[in-house]
Amino acid sequence: MPGTVTADASIFLDDRQSAYLHAVLHADRHAAMAVAQTTLLSGDPTALYDSIIEPVMREIGRLWKNNCIAVAREQMAVSTTQYVLAQVYSQHRSATRLRGKAVVTGIEGEFHQLGAHMAADILDFDGWDVRFLGANVPQDDIMLAIDTHKARLVGLSATMLFSTSKLSALIEQIKRLFPSTRILVGGSLVVNRFIDPVEMGADAGAASSLQGREIARGW
Repeated sequence: MPGTVTADASIFLDDRQSAYLHAVLHADRHAAMAVAQTTLLSGDPTALYDSIIEPVMREIGRLWKNNCIAVAREQMAVSTTQYVLAQVYSQHRSATRLRGKAVVTGIEGEFHQLGAHMAADILDFDGWDVRFLGANVPQDDIMLAIDTHKARLVGLSATMLFSTSKLSALIEQIKRLFPSTRILVGGSLVVNRFIDPVEMGADAGAASSLQGREIARGW
């Protein structure tokens, strides 16, 4: 079967991506897991994140932004994918090599957490001891988590332009209180090049979870 070009755009999805897109748009957890399990036959869970979930969820975001799908359907896709991630994570052991301790979090005022969730899983699979805080986390609580966990790496998710000032303040405080901790920023603001995390004081920005993994390996 040929791949699919989605409505009103030139985004090309292959057969497996198209099947996953259809499954999550209809909140069909069984069908979504069937696609996931087929992809997981390679034995590498990151292949599922990189080749299926990440491109499909970006397409979901594009469809929502262009008013091709309602908010309810977008949320069904997110919720279904969170279910898939939970199932996949429970089935795969993290790498035995401990690279260090990490905190991955969204910032206060933002409620998108799927990208950060994926990044946390991939770092965990790669041998990091990860604490994933979720979305809309107050700055002081992020500081407490970094201190309590003794994190060597902090991954920050930035998705909305209105969060830029909070992101900048967060980076500044982390660097001031934990100068040896590396800061990696991801999310749609980085993917779409609305911000330069390095100019804001972070150590690096990552446009995908796997790019973030490769950067973190160098730390």
